[in-house]
Amino acid sequence: MTDRATMHHGVVLPAPRTRLIGRQTECATARALLLDEAVALLTLTGPGGAGKTRLSLAVAREVAEHFADGVVWVDLAPLADPSLVPATVARALGIVPVAGLPVEEQLVRDLRPRQLLLLLDNCEHLLNAASDLAASVLLACPAIQILATSRAALHLRAEQELPVEPFPLPLTDAPPAVLSANEAVRLFVERAHAVDPGFDLNDANAPMVAEICRQLDGLPLAIELAAARTKLLSPETLLAQMGSRLRLLRGGPRDLPARQRTMHDTIAWSYGLLAPGQQALFRRLSVFAGGWPGDAAAAVAGDGQSAGYDVLDEIGVLLDQSLVRRADGAGEPRFTMLETIREFGLAELIAAGEEAEVRDRHAAWFMALVETLDLHHSMQGDVARMSRLVPEQDNLRQALAWFAARNDILSLNFMSAALSLFWPAIGQFAEARTWLHLAIADDAGVPVLTRARAWNEAGWLAMCQGELALAKPLRDQGLALAREAGDPYLLAEVLLGNGTLAFWQGDLERAAALTGEGQLAFQTIGTTVTAAPVKVGAAVNLLGNIALIAGNIPLAILQGEEAVGIARALGATADLGYALCGLGYARFQEGAVPEAATCFLEAVAVAWTIHDDAFLARLLWAMAAVAATREQPDVAARLIGAADALDARTGSAMWPSDRALAEWCLARLDGALLPAAFSDLRRARASLSVAQAVATARMVASLVLDEERATSIWQATGAPDPGVAQGELALAIPGSAAGGDSAAEHDDLTRREQEILDLMSQRLTDAEIAARLFISPRTVELHVANMLGKLGVANRRDAAAVTARLSGVEAVVSAGIRSGPSGRSSAGAMPAGLTPRERDVLHQLIDGRTDREIAARLFITRRTASKHVEAILAKLGVRSRGAAVAEARRQGLAPVPPTGQDN
Repeated sequence: MTDRATMHHGVVLPAPRTRLIGRQTECATARALLLDEAVALLTLTGPGGAGKTRLSLAVAREVAEHFADGVVWVDLAPLADPSLVPATVARALGIVPVAGLPVEEQLVRDLRPRQLLLLLDNCEHLLNAASDLAASVLLACPAIQILATSRAALHLRAEQELPVEPFPLPLTDAPPAVLSANEAVRLFVERAHAVDPGFDLNDANAPMVAEICRQLDGLPLAIELAAARTKLLSPETLLAQMGSRLRLLRGGPRDLPARQRTMHDTIAWSYGLLAPGQQALFRRLSVFAGGWPGDAAAAVAGDGQSAGYDVLDEIGVLLDQSLVRRADGAGEPRFTMLETIREFGLAELIAAGEEAEVRDRHAAWFMALVETLDLHHSMQGDVARMSRLVPEQDNLRQALAWFAARNDILSLNFMSAALSLFWPAIGQFAEARTWLHLAIADDAGVPVLTRARAWNEAGWLAMCQGELALAKPLRDQGLALAREAGDPYLLAEVLLGNGTLAFWQGDLERAAALTGEGQLAFQTIGTTVTAAPVKVGAAVNLLGNIALIAGNIPLAILQGEEAVGIARALGATADLGYALCGLGYARFQEGAVPEAATCFLEAVAVAWTIHDDAFLARLLWAMAAVAATREQPDVAARLIGAADALDARTGSAMWPSDRALAEWCLARLDGALLPAAFSDLRRARASLSVAQAVATARMVASLVLDEERATSIWQATGAPDPGVAQGELALAIPGSAAGGDSAAEHDDLTRREQEILDLMSQRLTDAEIAARLFISPRTVELHVANMLGKLGVANRRDAAAVTARLSGVEAVVSAGIRSGPSGRSSAGAMPAGLTPRERDVLHQLIDGRTDREIAARLFITRRTASKHVEAILAKLGVRSRGAAVAEARRQGLAPVPPTGQDN
């Protein structure tokens, strides 16, 4: 059978010598457009090196059998003269010229009766001629369809564009098994293997291969050229040389077109098709790092005469030529360049002698943007202002670096001080400190107000990272400068900040005095500065934290509630989160775990919404403590590990109140997990994404509050859902890592897990177990996931089999397992009328602990512990601690020890 895809009138499609990697979606879309929708003209567009030709040939082969007269491929790349386009197409069709008849007319006459797919490859340098020919053919030949490839669209009414984008970028820190499924990585590995048969993706080189693919923007040609260099260079060396991509990416196969043997020539091909003014705009736009908003383009890259809309029109031409890309997102238009293309543009900018002038414009525009936002008087987590800067991080760094390189001390100090409020908001403490210290190292001649802000912010950030010895002299100098500057708002901020520093230093009396002074100063300012009332609430929250560490729990709760009320009334989202956290700490120390969990959950929603990862780390510790109170040590350890990962990324440190809760949590877990098990679970944080950690925190809250209440709290905040499926969450919270055989793991089950295992062995469903135990099905599912991990089995049936084999179902039932982590019996009633906190204290009594030790374990005062003990004795009807233990065992509230091993 003759293959219409490969032959028609002697025309043969190029035979691919390598596999087509990926592009299944594009192939399926193109097939549907050509066959199902019968579009007249389908144009594959994209930057040079995206693989448009390779894709078009694959599509042509796939659809050829549906065209009675097959597919005809016409390569226009070698042509330089537009007038030769019709003749070239005619030659491919096997048309013999007729004297006196124009070739265009002869083409139409020959094609009119045919049903054929015409593949016009590489049209970008002959756009007008290719477009005119396509329009004539489509108008006169109803059964002809055209598939074109071009870096720019042909702009006909019948045209349907199909962008051929670079490959999706590989995930960072993903294991080789995940990376090997990424199309960019697959292409690199396959091409590297072609020049080095011993090359393989492994744990050592996978991160470097992934980063190479990321730095090459997933562009197939660039990846192929880089992979070809593995014959000489290791992935590590390749990655180190990515700063000079265009020098590195050369030496492609000789059977490629000359323009595609180096990335430089591939981009130069597109650059050469631009008019001189368009070339100038392109190279000036390359000064932007990470993209640019539409309104910046005219100011930075324009010629100084064109209006903004004229510049946008010219950007449209660059967009058509696939040299510029439109970034996704609603609202103001934003544009980007692939980094390889940008490197070419920067080289052209330097060659044109325009670099200094354009970089001056770039830095000035972004400093003006920062000044307009007035970050010094913004609220914490001011999303409206901060979100304007989030996409500009690379541009801001570049502007700061340019001021430093130009020795523009004033601009460097001003911009560093202003951005010191932005960088920490996105978890970049080290970034803020780097620029601030560079600025204050040489601030002679800088206005005193700017100096005061820079010194104070440098001290604040040093404190936030736990460097108190460095923070104090910075804050002292900042206070002196603030007094000299005479700005009331700044002085009030400095007083509050110095109160915070005293709190960190453990000087609670001085901390309270300075914080109160700062609070009064902000109250005096009143509403003349929008953020001043919010700062009043921040001062109240800090006073609550001071009271908490001082042991005055009622005052801490009172001030925490006041701080929450102020933040809610003012709509200060971030400050509301901080106040909720402080109130949650006080409630937790009081012993009111459900109330604390309510505060923590809402605060998690706030931190997740405003992307405050440094604060989220503190809240994961808080939720770990809640999990520890509900006999979920594995979950607590994993949450702590996730918090560790966030701390490592942001560089933030614990506040004193954070530390107090963390120390209690670690002490609690020390009695629940073996050190090796805890260490393994904590180190396993890499497998828990931020979204999974947030979803786990929600799950912990549902253990305490019930699922309906937890969901209601979350939804009321308007926070986005973490988007973690239940199955994924179960995998994110495996069972104990203590190791050992199944018997040992069975012994490590919590009381609630053993209770659920008993019901599972009776073949009850999750819903039926939930109804029996008065908990939610979702909570049951979490317990089941933990149990399967501890038992080392994959499903419920195997869990029941292990249980039966180890001890017999009857033994499980008779083991005295009557109470779950909340202290409820299987009928849902609290034993002996004990409250959840009294049950916790009873367990400590059984372990033989004193009131002081109980207080330390349960994060309560000694006096509170004593009162709980008195209540337990009264409810059990006994007069001594020993009698309480004996009565608890008689009622089945505690296991009876073997003879000779009593407490």
